[in-house]
Amino acid sequence: MLSQWAPPVERTTMAVFIISGSHMGTVIGLPLSGYLCSTDFLGGWPAVFYTFGASGIAWFIAWSILAHSSPAANPWISREELTYIQESLKHQVLVRGGGQPADRRGFAAVPLKAMLTSGPVLSMIGMHMAYNWQFYTLLTCLPTFFADVLSIPLTEDGLVSALPYLVLWATSNLTALLADAARSRGWLGVTAIRKLSIALGAVGGAAGIALVGHLGCRRGPAIAVLTAAVGLSGFIVSGFGPNQLDLAPRFAGTLHGLSNTLATVPGMVAPVIVGGFTNHASVRSNWLKVFYLSAGIVLAGCLGYLAFGSAQVQPWASATAAEEQQRLLDGEEEWTDDDGGEDAVRIQTG
Repeated sequence: MLSQWAPPVERTTMAVFIISGSHMGTVIGLPLSGYLCSTDFLGGWPAVFYTFGASGIAWFIAWSILAHSSPAANPWISREELTYIQESLKHQVLVRGGGQPADRRGFAAVPLKAMLTSGPVLSMIGMHMAYNWQFYTLLTCLPTFFADVLSIPLTEDGLVSALPYLVLWATSNLTALLADAARSRGWLGVTAIRKLSIALGAVGGAAGIALVGHLGCRRGPAIAVLTAAVGLSGFIVSGFGPNQLDLAPRFAGTLHGLSNTLATVPGMVAPVIVGGFTNHASVRSNWLKVFYLSAGIVLAGCLGYLAFGSAQVQPWASATAAEEQQRLLDGEEEWTDDDGGEDAVRIQTG
């Protein structure tokens, strides 16, 4: 949808704002869950499931009414906004699949093999997985660390655990705004922006995470450093978050689905690894191993992206409208659906 809705100079801001919704959900969800568990409302802890389940249904209803696949399909959009979006995307509209075979309706086949053998794609997915390892590790385990090592009571745990994610939400959106400003003013190329964002977030965040284990049981410094580390990792989101749109606007949905699926694996694996380190003894020395591992994985993902990452449209992704027109002028055949109907019409020129 962003490939249809987001002007190029606003894509980082829009993509990161959407992704950071999960961070704001954490900010709301952790303290609210703690509060609901401490009450008799709907039986205490079951109220958490009822509340968020009902919220999901309500959001789906709103989405069904308000969401539209493209600006032209939105009955409420102003003429000025529609014109602005269409004009900003006219050189980005990719009408065919870059040499990929098309079916009878003119839709390009998804170049899955090319995606899975692309260095920029694999480095983006690797960075996404590394970021999620740290994100899920802290999301699922911070309450335990605060309770067992810092002795923070349950009534305060949710609020304290949510604080880093509030800072993460703020820094990720601020970084996105700065990234788009740098792009629109021509200060940096898009690839440089993506790599710089990831490098700053990965190095700063990893350093903070690694430092936490050396602060002993001092609550204030540990919470401050953790909050700063998680906040700095927000820079990373401006790197990999909109990168699918950079690499293959036409296949951004497929790339996001692939990347997000693989990046969810750390959400299953990381808590198991943390449990292996801490279940027998939830003490500071064992948590130090957890933090070191998380920092190392993020740095490894960063190095991979710095080496192979890119924000250039990939050759296998699509052909531009100008290239498509030239192919037709050169006498190549193409399937089109020029009347918008079910039947495709084959045209040949030259």
